[in-house]
Amino acid sequence: MDTGVPAFSLNPVMAEIFRQLGLDPDQIVAGKGVQELTLVHHPWPLEIFLPSTFFLGMETLTRLYLGLGLCDVVMKTGDLDFILDRSPVLETLSLEGEMLERCLGLVSQSLRRVQIIGCSVGEIFVVDAPCLERLIQSGGWCPEDTDGNCTKVKIGHAPRLHMLGYLELDPRNVLEVGNTVIKAGTRVSPRTMVPSVGVMALEVRFGVRNDAKMVPSVPRCFPNVETLHIKSAKTDRSTGKLNLKFWHECGVIEFVRSRIKLLVFHDFRGGRGELAFLKYFCETASVLKKVVILFADGFASTEEAQSKLSSLGSVKRASETSTVLVTVPSDPQVGSIRSFKIGSGFSADDPFANY
Repeated sequence: MDTGVPAFSLNPVMAEIFRQLGLDPDQIVAGKGVQELTLVHHPWPLEIFLPSTFFLGMETLTRLYLGLGLCDVVMKTGDLDFILDRSPVLETLSLEGEMLERCLGLVSQSLRRVQIIGCSVGEIFVVDAPCLERLIQSGGWCPEDTDGNCTKVKIGHAPRLHMLGYLELDPRNVLEVGNTVIKAGTRVSPRTMVPSVGVMALEVRFGVRNDAKMVPSVPRCFPNVETLHIKSAKTDRSTGKLNLKFWHECGVIEFVRSRIKLLVFHDFRGGRGELAFLKYFCETASVLKKVVILFADGFASTEEAQSKLSSLGSVKRASETSTVLVTVPSDPQVGSIRSFKIGSGFSADDPFANY
């Protein structure tokens, strides 16, 4: 009989581990009032499944972390739908190293935090999540057999969404608000705005002109952002020199001029396009209070890194009271958003702030 439960079986190796620990996997979750559950997939053997009754008693679950091993696990869309549907008080969902077949659809009346790290997923669709406050994504990857598109982020109903990122501004990644795909030059309207977002993180390849053209367009959909994180992404190709003139020709970027109070620039490498963007930002951001520039790995010394920013000191700032902090990341290898505890919790006001 089809019960609607995903078909799971327990690998003999894992069954022996459960037996030695004196645990009955059928009863770990079901009916036991579990509130926090962490499942981590060991690299070997790969064929590890869960019993069919494992997710039946999830009415009390508030935090779920699935760390399933990069490239090792394919998770069907219906499996997560099944879990979310049977977790009426689940507040935190964290996925790491998974490969989802198609779309991750978020339909939940309780979810507040979603963290997706190092996953391959075709689409993240916030369908109906009225309590969702944080949607954090980083380190996504594309299978070799894809058609070039990577992750689409689609925002439907999320009236409390306050923190969003990283949005990757390259042709393989798509942002859709409502039913409108956001492209360079897209005109905003009430249907394409998410006014609740106050903290946003973007990943930009400053050596690629078409990517940089998206910088003015995407934030226009989030008119109340006051903290902006920009991560400079590596690229092995360049399609034009992005100088200060390029940014001025984009016209007045209203959210830069009148909204942004804190700019955090991650992985600064000293590129011409990076420096031009920072100059433009300081020249036009009239309510800016602070700029934080975090160096990428690779500089021989702090002096070498700082020399790349020497011309920034001569810029006439629109906000005369703004300050500039130049430093290195507090944890360049991992960062707060890759920490399950920090990235998926509320202990950090801004988990993107890795300094």
